[in-house]
Formats: sequence, structure tokens, C-alpha cells
Amino acid sequence: MRVVMFAGLLMLGAVVVAADPPARPRIDPGREALGQTGRVPVLVISGNDSFHRWKETTPLMRTHLEAAGRMETRIVEDFYILESPAALARYKAIVLSGQVATSTPAMRKNLEEYVRGGGGLVAIHWAIDSFGDWPEFVNLLGRRWKEGTSGEEHGMFSVTVRDRKHPITRTMEDFRTPEQEAIHFDLDGAAEIQVLATAHLPKVKKDVAVAYAYTPGKGRVVFTPLGHSLKSRDDPGFQKLISRAVEWAATGDVVEK
Repeated sequence: MRVVMFAGLLMLGAVVVAADPPARPRIDPGREALGQTGRVPVLVISGNDSFHRWKETTPLMRTHLEAAGRMETRIVEDFYILESPAALARYKAIVLSGQVATSTPAMRKNLEEYVRGGGGLVAIHWAIDSFGDWPEFVNLLGRRWKEGTSGEEHGMFSVTVRDRKHPITRTMEDFRTPEQEAIHFDLDGAAEIQVLATAHLPKVKKDVAVAYAYTPGKGRVVFTPLGHSLKSRDDPGFQKLISRAVEWAATGDVVEK
């Protein structure tokens, strides 16, 4: 019943305030119906992150994505949307803007089928620690945070583009992050990822990937540990990386302006 009710509300563009229990998706109002603008529909899942200022960073990211010219974003503040395969099918890519702490069997099945069937997935910063009750998520994302092993270094970092042929980074320049950045290291996972950009972490003396692409099945996945703070998400280098990552994940290419 929850999935049927949710799908109907999503089509109407209604605002649903989460109840407890059960939780229901809360969707932003006042937007045109998908498919009416000619842009690529992208779903952004936010909220549920007590470590970061998601109420400020999420609308900021929407502004930057839509300013790039090709994306049409929808923001959902409840991850139960993943229980509806019909709802997910309306989008070309899903952006995990923060951590999704837990999952249900339906969410796991639907997200796995969505990505491996050709959908895009972009995970930003603390989304690397999503689905703590789903160890196999690492096979879909490529890497994940491992408690007791993984770490994080804070500071200002120089980002170096390593792949000049991949659509995401082929026209990107190296850039320097703001001071309020945090980069993960020693992540878990053995999948064959394509490193797009790296940064040197001086305290732990490691060069780590700050953007990688991964193609499980027919899907396109991108992860970046960047985006820790509001200031870092408003950085031009981060904005360009994310807009291009989302476009590639959704379409398989990036149209150069």
C-alpha cells in the first residue's frame, strides 16, 4: 500500500510530510512535470544526515545542476522512494547527496536492478557510508567506508585530473578545494574503478581518488569524497565535477558547451 500511495503522490507533485511510522517521501513542490522541459530527469536523495548541513547544500546543488543546462532535478528527503521501482524508472540518474543509513529488502533489490539495468548513480561525500545493513552495496558503488579501517583528513587540497579522456574530466582543469574539505582514505572494495582525479593527503601521506567512475552491469556510477561543507559544495571546481558526473551517469556522455 505504501508504494502505491507514494507513486500516486509523486505524480501529483504533492508535499508529503514524513510520519512515524511509516516514513513517506517528502518531495519539493512547484515544479513542472517530468518530461515537460526537455531536460534529463535526475533524482536527488537528501536528508537523514546529522553530520552535514544538507538543508543548505541540497538546494545549492540543485541550483548548480540546473544552471549547467541539461539537468532537471527532483529532491526527495526520504529514501523510501527506493522502494518504488516505478518511481525510480522516471529518472535517468540518482544522486545520493548524503548518507542513507539503512535499507529494506525492496530498496536493495530496486536500486541494484536500477543501476545494473542502465541507470546512473552519483554518490557524494558521506554517501560512501550508506546502507550499513547492506554489505554488498560495495559491489554496486565500487568502494565504501569501513569502520575501523577507513579514515578522513580535513583541510585544503589540490585536485589533479588524472584521466583526460573520460567525458567527465576531459575538459576539466586541476583545482584547489576550500579549507573546509574532508577526504576519505583506505576505503573498502576491490572493484575495478576508473580513477578520474586524485588529491594528496599530507598528514597521512597518501594520494587518493577524489573522483572515480565505475560501470556495474549496464550502469554508470561515480563517487567523490568532496563536498563536506557548504563552502566546498559552492566551490566552482566541485560544481563542475558534479554537474559533469551527473550528466555522464544519466546519459553516458557530457555535451560540451
